Amino acid sequence: GRWVMVGLLVCAVAACSSGRLVFFKQRENQYRLAGTAPPLKLPADLNGVRVQPLLVVPELQRQTVTASVLDPIDPKPQSLNATGDDQYVKIQKLGERHWLVVGVSPAVVWPRIKLFLANNRVALVADEPDAGRLETEWLALSDIGEDPIRKSLRKAAGDDLTRPAKLYVRVEPALRDGSAEIHVRESSDVLAQSDWPDKSSLGQAEELLLNNLGEFLAGDASDPAVSMRARHIAGTTKSELVKSEQGDPSLVLRLDFDRAWATVGQAMAKAELNVTDLNRSTGLFYVQVSEAELEVEKPGMVGRWFSGTGTVHKITLRMQPKIAGTGSNRANAESYALSLVPEQSAPLPTDFAERLLTLIQNNAG
Repeated sequence: GRWVMVGLLVCAVAACSSGRLVFFKQRENQYRLAGTAPPLKLPADLNGVRVQPLLVVPELQRQTVTASVLDPIDPKPQSLNATGDDQYVKIQKLGERHWLVVGVSPAVVWPRIKLFLANNRVALVADEPDAGRLETEWLALSDIGEDPIRKSLRKAAGDDLTRPAKLYVRVEPALRDGSAEIHVRESSDVLAQSDWPDKSSLGQAEELLLNNLGEFLAGDASDPAVSMRARHIAGTTKSELVKSEQGDPSLVLRLDFDRAWATVGQAMAKAELNVTDLNRSTGLFYVQVSEAELEVEKPGMVGRWFSGTGTVHKITLRMQPKIAGTGSNRANAESYALSLVPEQSAPLPTDFAERLLTLIQNNAG
């Protein structure tokens, strides 16, 4: 009798669903479609004291920038005010390096950065939208001012307020289409000739300044202006899926090795891929992955009972230099390609490599 009841239950579930067998309907995002209803109105002769909202939704505070790192996994980024679900601001860091990732194009974020500097009484001596580069005037740390920029510089300088400070800002396309990266450097070297210092003179300055800029961008509720001059900020997105003449796919990351290695590792963790081993010195990742993990719509719990997880393939991925970059744009000076090592114990499905690399790309950044 018990097995008959189980059989009837499974049949009932199958009959209620179309296509793939699914046990639970996903409802986690339905709240996004919920609207508002007018409050309940009672006749004038009735007492409404006992009629209260069952669930009071609190007023939301203005969103602020979310700090995150490449390793461990970044938390989910916070949305910008009234700008859509795909737009966000977050701080990323790798070692002593910090930068902002913003879910809008460089052409949109460019005028906002200039507005942030202008609001803080910081003038520009270089404004190069084609190169995505800004350079400020020299600032005296002893100047009286409680704006975020001067307060951050004084905090980073500690007791040494006699030194001057100059800021450099660089805007680049990020790993994903329609998003931007913002890098900041501070220099106290009045004799320096470089238009982009290797590192800031004040160690804490980058993090403090980026946090202030990120909070400004996340809280900016103004209509997003677009800089026509900054539409073609140098470079393309930092990740691209390409194919060789033989049709073999590879994921090109226009990053230095440290960042490329951390980005791929983080993307695999987000995608919940089973990395069994890795070798940084040789650029190798050893992964076990099934075909079911690469499906766009993964089966539900009951679906996996019947279909299984598919054949598990043992994959070796290699990251190796792609292009020796040139020019002054250091972010594009190195590129690394991630591809499958062809020596596999069993032949792979035709598009398996492309789907695996696409999954990694979609989880990068």
